[in-house]
Amino acid sequence: MDFVLSDEQEMLRNNSVDFIKDAKVAAWIEHAYQTKEFPYDFMRAAAHQGYLGMMVRERYGGAGLNFLDALIAFGPIAFASSALSLCVLAQETLFNSAVRRFGSEDQKEKYLPRSVKGELFGCVANTEPGVGSDAKNIRLKAERRGDKWILNGTKCFITSASVAKAAVVSTRTAKRRSGHPGTTAFLIDVGDGMPGYTLDRVEEKIGQHGAPLCQFTLTDYETRDENILGKLHGGWKVFDETFQRSRVFIGMQAVELAQRAFNEMVFHTSDHKAFGKSVFDQSRPEIANLHLQIQAARLLCYTAADFEVHANPRFVEASSLAKLAGAEAALASTLFYFQKCGALSYLLHSQSSRLLLDALAIPIYEGPSEIQRLIIAKQVLEFIKHVRV
Repeated sequence: MDFVLSDEQEMLRNNSVDFIKDAKVAAWIEHAYQTKEFPYDFMRAAAHQGYLGMMVRERYGGAGLNFLDALIAFGPIAFASSALSLCVLAQETLFNSAVRRFGSEDQKEKYLPRSVKGELFGCVANTEPGVGSDAKNIRLKAERRGDKWILNGTKCFITSASVAKAAVVSTRTAKRRSGHPGTTAFLIDVGDGMPGYTLDRVEEKIGQHGAPLCQFTLTDYETRDENILGKLHGGWKVFDETFQRSRVFIGMQAVELAQRAFNEMVFHTSDHKAFGKSVFDQSRPEIANLHLQIQAARLLCYTAADFEVHANPRFVEASSLAKLAGAEAALASTLFYFQKCGALSYLLHSQSSRLLLDALAIPIYEGPSEIQRLIIAKQVLEFIKHVRV
């Protein structure tokens, strides 16, 4: 395993840096923060640059990058804006990933080319009111009536649902029993005017403004067998494997947020003095430890991505490690920056408060840190039992 970037990977990263440094992008980031509106202009530009289809095969209009290369290209976007990177992530590593990995040829042809071009935004709807981390216990019901499926229920905390025209939705199609969650994934059309679909609300959030978080309800929504994504009663596999891969990108999102806060903190503490010494000099041990934590989390993200590329059986563990370590680093780095800015941090719209509020979401979405610890412990136990002689 070699983490020295190849010339091609350096080019991918440099292209992302150049894109994100454009003055128009900086203006779009600020506009999204101030208005809390979905960044349409940014997403169209991101689509033009290929970021909405990095891992989609070329036949559907994507770039055909492998998982590690796409992660490297994604990093600078996350460094510039957690919110806008979440919009990219929701499109590419959630919606596109589910469709390209589990979709039929007809489903891929219908959705992926438009998704890659930014002509259609998608979302992935799994969480329900009152059903959080116990994702196998969903209640949105899909009942077969003749040649149709009738969907009824509510989904919440869905990124980009307010602008989405398609959704991957987890449904209950059988009773839950040991080893059989009884869920099915459907790929359905949504949006204004779609019969049986209602966008209930767009939530007010404390951070990551510009990445809308929504709730919608399906009431006697009609769909058919051809809209099943994957296999009947195979919905858990669709969502589990999709989230495993998305978690690595969440981990990198967190690492880049941590790095951004760390860089800003170094600039601030080196320029400010207290009791005759720079704040940086007074904080050297803590700064070194924080740097260690961020770089360790970054390597865990690269390791997980490399495992995915090479189908390493420990990918599941590596994915959760990357997400957990990234979340912990983001919290530690942004809080340290917030503290070192003192009273400045308590001013509305201060950079330090913005970054901290963005970071607070990361240990929650894509499986909270507590769930990641359970997954890691389970994987460790299985591995140790396997290698024990």
